[in-house]
Amino acid sequence: MSDHAHTHDHAHHGHDGDDLVEANKKFFSDLDYKEVKMTSDPTFDLQNLINRSVEATLERYPFNVESTTIMDFACNIGYFSRKLEPHAKLLVGVDITQKPVDLFNQYVSEKGISPEKMKAICADLKGVDGELDGFKFDVVTCSASYHHFKSIDEITKILAFFLKPGGALLIIDNMPRKDAKPTDPSIFPEEFGHVVAHINGFTEEVMKKTMEGAGLVSFTFDRIMDFHSHGRDTSLFIAQARKPLSV
Repeated sequence: MSDHAHTHDHAHHGHDGDDLVEANKKFFSDLDYKEVKMTSDPTFDLQNLINRSVEATLERYPFNVESTTIMDFACNIGYFSRKLEPHAKLLVGVDITQKPVDLFNQYVSEKGISPEKMKAICADLKGVDGELDGFKFDVVTCSASYHHFKSIDEITKILAFFLKPGGALLIIDNMPRKDAKPTDPSIFPEEFGHVVAHINGFTEEVMKKTMEGAGLVSFTFDRIMDFHSHGRDTSLFIAQARKPLSV
């Protein structure tokens, strides 16, 4: 999570907007992670945002350190992944940008965590047979990244592909500001506009349509916290849906 309010925890993916994808890859490759500040807004508590996001995730799935496998999609250097790892048998971070993947794996090594338990890979997933050695996961998470994807429908179908039957997809991102219109100013600072596809967040209706369109069921949507950053008030949601046990 970098200097604009949790919104860029992840170096981001995409498949239908090459310019946007390349802009994101450049942004996160050029980022000096040692110098990243939480936010220029001193009232913003990023750590609280991370912790609440993880708490909300843990509340919505029966994680088991002996059996649960997780893919954290668009993982960046692993702020979110690090908090989930103690609750999983295996956590695999996936990102399209090599620099944060390297930093993710450096952290894992420095902490003495086995790569058999936690690792990141640099990959541009398409959701086709043979990717990730055919591995499927109990849980796929994507935190603070959906606003970067030009086609959230396409990304959601890809993530659903990597779920086991009965597995859960959990997405955390920004809700629109109250009474926001599409023409309203972005909830993000202007300097980040070139790497954000959805400037005013997502409604429950949009997320429901997207997840059900990917063949997922048992959709839920909850606002998990409100926060203020860069002069903007917004809310964070968590959306969840399951892959059917049988198709």
